Amino acid sequence: MKHIILVPLFLFLFFISASAQTLSTPRLIKCWEIGGISQTTKAEATYADLRLHINRKAYSQRVKELDEYLNKHVNKRLEVRVMMYRILGKQELNIPLTRTDTQDMRHAITLAGLLNDRQLLSEVYSLYGERSGLAENLFYDLKAIDIQNDIGASHFSMLWLRYLSVSKALFHTSDFEQSIRYGKECLALMKSPVPGVMDYLLQLDVLGASYWQLGNADSTAYFYRQIGSILSHYFLGNDTYKNIWAGIDKGGEGMALFLQRKYTEAKPLLQQNVASSFSTGQWQDAAKAENILARIHFTGKKYDSALVEWRNTLQWATRGSNLLLAKNAVGGIRDVYETTRKYD
Repeated sequence: MKHIILVPLFLFLFFISASAQTLSTPRLIKCWEIGGISQTTKAEATYADLRLHINRKAYSQRVKELDEYLNKHVNKRLEVRVMMYRILGKQELNIPLTRTDTQDMRHAITLAGLLNDRQLLSEVYSLYGERSGLAENLFYDLKAIDIQNDIGASHFSMLWLRYLSVSKALFHTSDFEQSIRYGKECLALMKSPVPGVMDYLLQLDVLGASYWQLGNADSTAYFYRQIGSILSHYFLGNDTYKNIWAGIDKGGEGMALFLQRKYTEAKPLLQQNVASSFSTGQWQDAAKAENILARIHFTGKKYDSALVEWRNTLQWATRGSNLLLAKNAVGGIRDVYETTRKYD
């Protein structure tokens, strides 16, 4: 198969629903004032326009004009959409969210509830949940999934993102079986990597890691091999991304070999994963592979190497905010000290 240049779903929506020009403030208002079952598709086209033409100056001007309009025209539905536009724009421009932004999202939940619009409410649930802590992420994304499935999945072209978010969150709560359940539903909704190749790869990674946690070598290998297959058929647009995911693919193969106790074969694959992830600042993934290398060395009674690797795991997992890996590393360090009786 020839390499395929992926076009994200939002570009398809854009070409269907928007002109080649950046949408004007009046046109945004016209799109957002619409309720009913088609509102999500139309709103997503405007957010696609924002992503495609993101520019700090233009974004700031658009937000200013929208706020001025709202000051003169009370419209709860429009107020919610403007808030969503503002948050998504900040995300695209890498502008940190503030406490006021969090309060605005909560206020938007209240407004959508007052409008008695479950569809709009589900969108705000997703926006807020995915920018919150683990517990709220799960709570609001699960509520969004329930509402959107009840209305009809066909009206929510990005529903798979909710499943990906829940799958990731469940993994971090160590509920690996449920993480797998939601992860498989995500892939079923996407059907192929085309809607979002990076998200598809991430979901494969979560599935492979979940099966590894459950000790299932065959399924671990299966999902990580799919990553390798995608890399050979799809163009990611950046060699750095390809190198990162190639390392993850190799690391996944190493994880499966570890479960099969084929440590000699697993080590170079895991080391390749650590090197590629470390060089690009992918701390969670570097920690994941380093943790397994430490366990291999501990099993082989190479305690000094295991201790260094678990210390690395703890440091990198902390930088990547991965509590599960940090906990594993602390347990490994304890095992080394208890086995060697060296506590200095």
